[in-house]
Order: sequence, then structure tokens, then C-alpha cells
Amino acid sequence: MTAVSPQSSDTTTRRREMKTKKFTGSSIEDATRRAKEAHGADLLRVEPVREVHQATATAQGPAADQALQEVVQRFPEEAFDRQPASLVQEGKKGTVEVEEFDEREARKVWRKTALRGAQIDEMECAVPVKNGIMGMGRRPGRWTVRWTAPYIAEAGYKMPAVVNAMHWG
Repeated sequence: MTAVSPQSSDTTTRRREMKTKKFTGSSIEDATRRAKEAHGADLLRVEPVREVHQATATAQGPAADQALQEVVQRFPEEAFDRQPASLVQEGKKGTVEVEEFDEREARKVWRKTALRGAQIDEMECAVPVKNGIMGMGRRPGRWTVRWTAPYIAEAGYKMPAVVNAMHWG
């Protein structure tokens, strides 16, 4: 956008562009102060975009140290007040038996009780479904599910406040 900027010490006017720049800070007030320091008298208006807010980074891996290292790498560049990473879930392996009438339903039942991030490594039918005669005597099959759950790490951090500063460029 091109606008005319009045010059108080000059009788002529110059064409200058109005520009917008993003500033961040530990609060709206801090971001506004930074905008004022950067643009001084050319600053026209400051509009808050986002308040400071708490966020959490999450990562998973096959080993605890990998999950802890990965979570730290997931911090956004502008994050501050970073908390140390901690494990929220130990990696595990297990086997469980599920009784259902087909494999798809057995997977659904397993998923309801599975740990966060768990994956099925192998699934086999241990006892086949018995259909009975005309539905009478119908019995579910038994499915053996072998699964693995990853180590999961989390770490909290804060995202800075953001303001848009409109100024003469």
C-alpha cells in the first residue's frame, strides 16, 4: 500500500510505503516495546496477534535416549522457558489374546486397550471362529496379538507473544 506521509519540517510531501513487521517478546508489552524501539516515530499502529502460551513437544523412539533427544530437537526456534525432557511412557512389548468373530474386530478391541503409539507386530488366529448351524452355537475365534509400544518423551516450553507493527517504510 502506498500512502502519503506528512513531513512536518518540510513543505513537500514524499510517497512512502506503509509496511507491516512481526515482533515477538515475552509478553504483548515486551513485543510492543521492541516495535517502538525499532521504528520510533514511523510506527503507526501495533496489533496483538498472539499472547504467550504454554506448549508441549512430544517425540517417540525405540529407545529412551532417542526419544529424549528427539523431543529437544522439536522445540520451535522461537520457544523460550524450555523445560527438561522426561519420559512419559516406557517402551514395551507384549502379547495379548482377543476373542472376536473376525480379525478386523479383534484389531479394534486391541486398539481400545493398547498403549499410546503401540503397533501390532504380528497377529494370528489361534482358535478359528465356529459358525455353528444357522447361527446356533456360533463362537468367536481367538486372536493372538504381538505388539510393541515406543518410548515417549515430552517437554514443555512457552511460545512468545506476537504483535504486528504497521510503520512507514
